[in-house]
Amino acid sequence: MKLIPYQKKHKTVCLSIFDGNCPKFFDENERPAFVNFLDNPPCPYFVLPNEHDEIIGCGGYSISKDGERAGFMWGMIRHDLHGQGLGRFLLEARIEAIKTHGTVKQIIMDTSQHTVGFYKLFGFEVQKVTPDGYGAGLSQYDLVLTLEEAPLLIKLQNRLQADIQAVETMAIDKAKAHLAAEYQKRVLASFRAVQANLLKLAEQKLQPADLRQQLKQLAQQLEQRSESEIRSQVEKFEVGRTMLGSLSGTVDEQIVNNAEGLGYQRAARMIRAVLDEPCPVNEFTG
Repeated sequence: MKLIPYQKKHKTVCLSIFDGNCPKFFDENERPAFVNFLDNPPCPYFVLPNEHDEIIGCGGYSISKDGERAGFMWGMIRHDLHGQGLGRFLLEARIEAIKTHGTVKQIIMDTSQHTVGFYKLFGFEVQKVTPDGYGAGLSQYDLVLTLEEAPLLIKLQNRLQADIQAVETMAIDKAKAHLAAEYQKRVLASFRAVQANLLKLAEQKLQPADLRQQLKQLAQQLEQRSESEIRSQVEKFEVGRTMLGSLSGTVDEQIVNNAEGLGYQRAARMIRAVLDEPCPVNEFTG
């Protein structure tokens, strides 16, 4: 499922979606403004097709002249499909599109009392309430979301912490307890070193674009360090990587010496996955 650019041929179905959401979510008096908008959208606008190429939603966003603020434009999902996660998808897709501009600090929008709770779940804060702002019985809530890369760092921290816990609690073969202990020690050392780096980045409160660049550089550094730490044959690395993929199994002596390098490699791949960056191909990663 993905958004596609709006075209004039989508106008009728977009108006149908609007009409289906009246009067609970839109006031009928707003329809002329939406018609004018669809005739010549002044900003990026998209439609959401389902697996049968039927348009089931639409929405867009605008960027201020200074590039620091964005606003949502005419977002809606077909009324009979509410409650299926489509509104969440539409919202998150537009937030991610806005973030690609790299300069936006805030997203501003307005909505009614019927959906304000939904937006609060994503961190939007109420700035102003205008009773009957859209029409009789339909109040206007002005909202703002301050864009930070904290969610990105939190996502990385959570993934890394999950790996740390998995290594700490991994099943240990009593016959090779000393190997498992050494393996845990080395992998955890690399994971916690990466964790410390993420905490330092969080403290710097970098702008989104700068933070993404810093994370990309960190991934490159981890990959380089991983290669320098790995001293055994490629086959041994593959055995270790397979084990790290599930973070379970029996520790063998041949992967213990590679453990720290494996930890750095896994952390690098984790960062690239969150950034949606490709992993480099080399003699170790294949």
